Amino acid sequence: MLHLHNKAALDSSSKGDIVRTLLLKGTVNIAGTEVEKRTIAVGIQKIYEEELFDILDKNPSYTLKMVSHTAMPPTPLCVAAGAVDTAMHPDIKSNQASQKTITDRATTLKNLLSIPRQFSYAAIYDKPRDDVDQQVNFDQAVATWPNLFAVQTEQEGGAQALTGATYYLSDEKGKTHVFGIRISQANKPSDEQVQLFQGLLASHNVENKLAPLNHLLVNNTHNVPHSF
Repeated sequence: MLHLHNKAALDSSSKGDIVRTLLLKGTVNIAGTEVEKRTIAVGIQKIYEEELFDILDKNPSYTLKMVSHTAMPPTPLCVAAGAVDTAMHPDIKSNQASQKTITDRATTLKNLLSIPRQFSYAAIYDKPRDDVDQQVNFDQAVATWPNLFAVQTEQEGGAQALTGATYYLSDEKGKTHVFGIRISQANKPSDEQVQLFQGLLASHNVENKLAPLNHLLVNNTHNVPHSF
């Protein structure tokens, strides 16, 4: 698990600087324009997902749980490859780098979903997609992958309040490493900074960061799979 960050940390770009800060301090905030924040933060998220897939592949006893918590179902599982811009805010929909963050993560998520014995994913959202085709795409993904669980919140706004995703990687000894990203969805830009955090589940920093998510999970216990 200690090698989780190597690929990103060795990057000489601004992504590498941010990941090195994340490793050192456990938390990092990313400021800038919507395009800058999204391409950097989601680019790091994609690298993490690639690394997590490699770790699971090399360590059959490891397991990974992922929870996304967003206003609507996760964008990468809602759009067809040729229609990515339809799920993006007008301010960023023409930016190819922003589009690529979605198509790249569609690939990494499907790779992870392809190993159901080790990976499970609860997609928590407040309401269905406004676009019928996008919602159909997500529903089809849920029907296709037995380890993908759709969880609509009882009270709208709960998932949107901490929009992003959280990953729990556990080894054979029960030690769990957490990586979290807090970022708005592609169809709703935000002036707020993006936040990344990481560390052992038992650490004080991670416990504090996870408190709002744990509250959300408790409030939707009847919908969330028991494994979470």
